[in-house]
Amino acid sequence: MYAISILQTTASGTAVYVETHTPSTNVNGLVSLEIGAGSVVSGDLTAIDWGADTYFIKQKLINGGTNYNYNRYQPVVECAYCTLKRQLMYLVVIIMT
Repeated sequence: MYAISILQTTASGTAVYVETHTPSTNVNGLVSLEIGAGSVVSGDLTAIDWGADTYFIKQKLINGGTNYNYNRYQPVVECAYCTLKRQLMYLVVIIMT
């Protein structure tokens, strides 16, 4: 089982969203997870204001109950497409007003 947490401000910050997954591996032993498609433990993914703060994704591999064997932290970064889309949306708002 995997637990995915979205942490606010720092890699040790408050968990604003937590979900669990029970995936199967493929023939190469790889797992694919989609954040937002797991079983919600706490928080609301749609309520996160991504532009208001820095966020980190924490991945936990759970081996039986609460025995966490593996932790990994990854910052959430903005992609060029997201930046362009936000700028275009801002431009559309200016043109319409």
